[in-house]
Amino acid sequence: MDGVNDRFRAAHQLAAVDVHPDGALKYRFIGLFDNDEEGRRAFGRGAGLSRHIVGYRDLFLLHPVMPLANGATAATVKQRAIDLNRDYLQLDWEIEDLVSPEIYRVFEADHSHEIRRSKTIAGKTHRDLTWAGKVKLRQCVKDYAELADLHEFIVLIRALRNYLRLRTDQITLPKAGH
Repeated sequence: MDGVNDRFRAAHQLAAVDVHPDGALKYRFIGLFDNDEEGRRAFGRGAGLSRHIVGYRDLFLLHPVMPLANGATAATVKQRAIDLNRDYLQLDWEIEDLVSPEIYRVFEADHSHEIRRSKTIAGKTHRDLTWAGKVKLRQCVKDYAELADLHEFIVLIRALRNYLRLRTDQITLPKAGH
């Protein structure tokens, strides 16, 4: 994860010198970390790289419920993340946890041995997959997923666009589930 932080810091520094005539940044980079032990550690290190890199403004942890910034301070967004995810404090959360339960049922039918363990809290399930399992899940998504199976990914994309202060209203959400 330190390599990710190093690349993020370099991109952040490059963006700082590429500005419009009025001084506004032309580009903005944000980072998203899995909310597991390694990701939380990297998030903490990343936010400590520079006084210009701020957690919940430039770097984010993936949560089961992603807070929206709507122009709020980093401290407010962090508090929103804590408040919205209070039930999930003991639950790791990784990008593959956004896949619909329907796709996981298909995946588990043939690849249950690729799931090291799973944990469910308040209706959200984290599955710790092997590396091969992550590759097979990706293929399962490519082969079987419909738009509704990607609902949580679209919610995440809308949150990331919100953090970047980009429009989100043109991104419509499919109904969750089938």
